[in-house]
Amino acid sequence: MNFLQTYLSSGLSNLSTQTVFENSHSKLSILRDDRLSFGMGTKFRKFWGIHSDLEKKKIKKVVLQGELHSNALTAFAFLFYNFGYKVRTLCYTRDKIRISANSIFVKKNSHFLEKWDSRSNWKNAVEQIQIDKESEVLIPEYGLILSASNSLHTIWKQIRVEEWDSLIIDLGSGLTWLSAKCFYQNQIPIYGISIGLSKKKMIPWLEEKRNSLGLENFPIKESFVLESGFRQGFGSLNSNILEYCNSFYLKSGIPIEPIYSGRSLFAIEKKMEQGELIGKILYLHQGGLWNFLDALLAKKDRL
Repeated sequence: MNFLQTYLSSGLSNLSTQTVFENSHSKLSILRDDRLSFGMGTKFRKFWGIHSDLEKKKIKKVVLQGELHSNALTAFAFLFYNFGYKVRTLCYTRDKIRISANSIFVKKNSHFLEKWDSRSNWKNAVEQIQIDKESEVLIPEYGLILSASNSLHTIWKQIRVEEWDSLIIDLGSGLTWLSAKCFYQNQIPIYGISIGLSKKKMIPWLEEKRNSLGLENFPIKESFVLESGFRQGFGSLNSNILEYCNSFYLKSGIPIEPIYSGRSLFAIEKKMEQGELIGKILYLHQGGLWNFLDALLAKKDRL
């Protein structure tokens, strides 16, 4: 491995925990996976599992798929490219004009990129894609693959569940939550905070992804899927959340972003104050800090 590859993989076993909020009936601590891989966090662990599997098969070509401006596609493009893979990216964007930090990273870390103007057109194209199965592999959107799920066990093995009353995880693609549920079974209550979908839509989504991964040995209980309380479209910025992220950092020294961790922690604190969450609570901070790069891009444009 070169220096960058060695550096990125060096933090897989160095998780730390920090208490950030406490009242008379509950205490919230954060498991800090956000410090891994330049803030990409848990996505690096997913990549590492896929990479380790492909390395055994001697496959060095990947086809990535997803939304052009998403953190997931950005992380995978950057990581596969810098680990020596030939990267072909099939993506979609509903806004042809928009330039984001993520889209710049995706383009710079793809050897070939093809783009569609809607998710439906993109899905139809991906279904017809032809790949050389001997030397190339199509990576599912969001990295929803069993090798990625199993790689997250490097997190779960570091948590002493007897010290906690519950574990809380953001629900984006749902892969991290499903991996934890499969690993722990009934050892500890595991709550997911739905960010991109309503609770009504998230539950069937989780059931579908659980089944596609072959993890059918546990039920998806409605009581363990929580809503963040924000009704705005996914990815939209909320001034209250931006203020909360800034205040949280000033108090704790932990950077959080306004799409996932900011909304989740805001919701957790409210539920703790209302007595809906009690006991010793552990929240997994999965990173996603590249969501801040757009602010830097906007600042550069103003100079």
